[in-house]
Amino acid sequence: MRRLEIIEGVNRLLDLIEEANLIDAVTKLRLSLRDEKIDLPVAEILHSIQSISRFKPLISPVIEQTIAILDLEIVFADEFWRQAIARPKDQSELLRAATEARHSLAFVVNYLPRLLDLIETRATTAALENAKKAVSGGNKVLSIVLPEGEDELSTPARIKTAMSAIEDLYDVAMVLGSDSFDPILVLGLDSGSDKSIDFVGSAKPIATVRDALVQILNVTIFLKESRAERRVEILEKEIGLFARIAEFESSGKAREGELAVARQKTIRAVEALLEAGAVLAEQDRPRVVNPRKYLATTQVKMLPSPEQGGPATAKQPAVRRKAPGERPAEDEH
Repeated sequence: MRRLEIIEGVNRLLDLIEEANLIDAVTKLRLSLRDEKIDLPVAEILHSIQSISRFKPLISPVIEQTIAILDLEIVFADEFWRQAIARPKDQSELLRAATEARHSLAFVVNYLPRLLDLIETRATTAALENAKKAVSGGNKVLSIVLPEGEDELSTPARIKTAMSAIEDLYDVAMVLGSDSFDPILVLGLDSGSDKSIDFVGSAKPIATVRDALVQILNVTIFLKESRAERRVEILEKEIGLFARIAEFESSGKAREGELAVARQKTIRAVEALLEAGAVLAEQDRPRVVNPRKYLATTQVKMLPSPEQGGPATAKQPAVRRKAPGERPAEDEH
């Protein structure tokens, strides 16, 4: 999980708790359930319900995981709030749920900001601010992920390959556009369970690159051909960017040779993305079809260093990290 995603997701969750006045609403609900003389806080409950309803469509996978880890799922359960309004005859279960929700909310508000301080640095704060400025300035952010399995690390070559491919696709998109565009820039790089790279650029070319990445994955999923060169040939017929190049060529708008270069850049980018196994961040969410299964990756299991008994020159791009004093496995000699 990416550090920036965690920080941004948790901050959004904290903002919701404050904006929806959740602690106050749940505390008053709990008191009213324990003492019949205390009125049900209808206004506070309705305000919380409305705030949660507005927030739910914005819940990202990171926020969803955070909610589960912090035992806040009951707060986002429609049934909890429905019973809070309806007041069932047997209120013991509702009282128990309200008590647990109150404890979880109090923990989150009191301790989560302090935990965030441990991982939030000036650099991560600046990256979040830069992302907000980029989007507010009419540009768009494109985030890709380089999936890594357990005990796997990406090589510098893999990261460079993926970044160059995105830049090539963006350059082609600019050639096909009629407007003047800003160059694509790297907004940030992050490492959690995978490597991720955030780019920022003009909205139209970024949208073109995004569409190409979606098409590459969607077509690759249904391909039975495993040879990379054959896969590229098939992708040429399916990716809309190649069709746009052909249309542009027939219109005669481009300078001589410009579209030939654009086509070669696109082919090179597709090959590179297949080699690197890069996918959009949103494509890497849990799904029935896992993109990691279909896109080749260049990172491999880590090998021991020469000092640990491994080969003096390892051509593999990455090696598995070993604990101090750990003996290498026999199949790694």
